[in-house]
Amino acid sequence: MLPRLPEDTGTIKVQLKRRLQYKSSALSLNVRPSKVMQAAAWLVNTSDLYREQGITFDADWIANFNPVISNEDNENENKTSVDQTNSVSSDEEWSEEEAEIPAGVTDSMLTSPDFVDDDERQHVYNVAPAEGGRPISIFRDQFSEEMAYPGIFLGQKRPDNNQRY
Repeated sequence: MLPRLPEDTGTIKVQLKRRLQYKSSALSLNVRPSKVMQAAAWLVNTSDLYREQGITFDADWIANFNPVISNEDNENENKTSVDQTNSVSSDEEWSEEEAEIPAGVTDSMLTSPDFVDDDERQHVYNVAPAEGGRPISIFRDQFSEEMAYPGIFLGQKRPDNNQRY
C-alpha cells in the first residue's frame, strides 16, 4: 500500500557473523524490521512445524526493544524542517552548472556492503545466532532444512519419501 508510513520504510543494516568478535561478516543485508516481524508472526501463526518446535513470537518485544529518542534527534528533525522551508527559496537560485555535478557514491543503496561512515557504525546490528552453541548433525536434526529455509518451505514439513510421487 502506498504511501508507506515512515516506520514501515526504514531499513537497518544487519551483519550475520560466525562470532561477534570477528570483524568480517558471513552475510550483510539491509532489512526492513517491520517486514521481518510480519514474516516471523506469519510463520509462527500458520506453521505447524514452528509450533511443534516450540517457537513463539512475542509481539510486545518491540515495545521493550525500541530505544528512546534522544534530544539530539528531535533537534535534528526541527532543523530539517527549517532547512526544508529555506530550500524552497533556494530552488529559485538554481543553476545548470551545479546540476551537472555528479552525485556522490553515498546517494544510493548500491554502495559496497562494507562501506559505512564512522558515525553510522553504531547503527549496524551484528548478529551471531549460533555463537556458543554446539552444531547438531544434519542426520539427527529431522527438520533442519525446513527451518533453515523459511522462504522455500514456508514453515511446512517436507513429505516423507513414501508419500512422494
